[in-house]
Amino acid sequence: MSAANVIRRDNGEPSRGSAWRHRLVDYSPPVLIIAAILVAWQVAVVALAIPKAILPAPSQIGQVLVDRWPSFAGNLSVTMVEIVSGFLLGLLVGISSAVAIYYSRLFERAIYPLIVISQVIPIFAIAPLLIIWFGFGMTPKIILTALGVFFPITVNMVTGLRSADSGVINLMRSFKASEWQIFRTIRLPSALPLLFAGIQTGI
Repeated sequence: MSAANVIRRDNGEPSRGSAWRHRLVDYSPPVLIIAAILVAWQVAVVALAIPKAILPAPSQIGQVLVDRWPSFAGNLSVTMVEIVSGFLLGLLVGISSAVAIYYSRLFERAIYPLIVISQVIPIFAIAPLLIIWFGFGMTPKIILTALGVFFPITVNMVTGLRSADSGVINLMRSFKASEWQIFRTIRLPSALPLLFAGIQTGI
């Protein structure tokens, strides 16, 4: 059932009850599938007497999560800081590099091929070097996260900047628009869809 078919009030908006039922219908299949998998998992572990060292039951995993939640919460906060910091670093460097690659032919020839070739190397193969250089703290993890985010954002941003309508750009130049005005009003909006796709891939 689509949102268009939801019963609406007199003002044209769906009623709360109808909207709630609509969401329930949308989310029920995946919830039921997950529940069935967990039940089958639990039954299989108990019926086959599988040792928890090989395959713990969902109930055992849940109990450990409850018992050790303070420790997990502390580690989770550190991990989130590393993820967010690495993502923001990769986003900033990726967008800056894309703009530099687009506007500088020298930078494009010198850097862009290296960025593409670097994807042949698995990111986790660099991890030991980062640990040697920066230690076991947060820095190598942030850099590793930034490297994973950097490539899709840079490539998509460059592609997006190149996809701007040349006819509109020539029209703006005929009206003496500056390159900054063209970038802000034409190139950047054209690049945003691909940039967001790159951000999604990076995340």
